[in-house]
Amino acid sequence: MRLWVRWLAAVGAALAAWVAIDSLMGSGLVSGAADDPEFFLFWGVPFACAAVFFGWYALRAGRAEVRSIARHGCLGGILLGGGVFLLFLASPLFLPWDLLSGVVAAFLYGPLASALGLAIGTVLGAMQKRRP
Repeated sequence: MRLWVRWLAAVGAALAAWVAIDSLMGSGLVSGAADDPEFFLFWGVPFACAAVFFGWYALRAGRAEVRSIARHGCLGGILLGGGVFLLFLASPLFLPWDLLSGVVAAFLYGPLASALGLAIGTVLGAMQKRRP
């Protein structure tokens, strides 16, 4: 495994952890101050999941099975997060919303769905590798 890939994952973990901690603590250095508790769920939790995933990958990326599990996790995050993002982006076509409500909902729920897809894909990839 190339060292620069692990280094890049470690830098990604550090940056994602910084944004997650900043969002969850509410100091507002990166993400702006937020008084709404829903903001922490929609912004801090996806970045915290990404930080944990990047850190895990940076520590264990030398093994082939870890790379395969990470590939499943990334695919799950892209499919579920992208699907939810596109669904909410197109929602003004079939829901009685205005265009801006669909865009805001896409940017709120897309990252949360992506973090959920990342977790589901990683777990399913690990379960597939443990099958005899």
